[in-house]
Amino acid sequence: MSKVQKLQKNISLKEDQSDDLSPYLCVDFVLKHGFVFLLIRNLSALAATQVQMTFNQHIRILESSKSLADLSIFSKLAYLAPLKEIEVYLDPAELFLSQFKDTVVVINITYTSEREKRFKKTITHDLAIYRDLPILLNPHQNE
Repeated sequence: MSKVQKLQKNISLKEDQSDDLSPYLCVDFVLKHGFVFLLIRNLSALAATQVQMTFNQHIRILESSKSLADLSIFSKLAYLAPLKEIEVYLDPAELFLSQFKDTVVVINITYTSEREKRFKKTITHDLAIYRDLPILLNPHQNE
């Protein structure tokens, strides 16, 4: 059973309890097969609206000087469905990680519930943890 299926199984929305529930967003860096991705996840059974994210530093992506913060998904995400996950490709891991003198990245997230309640969350990542991980470049090379 996948993580999403487990979440769906464990979450039951009852009308009388819906006032107590709120969207729960998570933003995480992921290293897969030599590439870095940013995952934006709504881990709740409620939609998040007016989602905006800011970063404490300029982060270059797509093998250029383009800034991660310039992508419209971080300022114009009008609706993030329940249990939705968005994966954003950033760069090859070695290139991405080499740009950081300060490896601590702080992401400030603001969003609204469908009932117009505002939320603010800060997530801190230290990307130094990825620098010494072994990288599997092509897992299907021998197939």
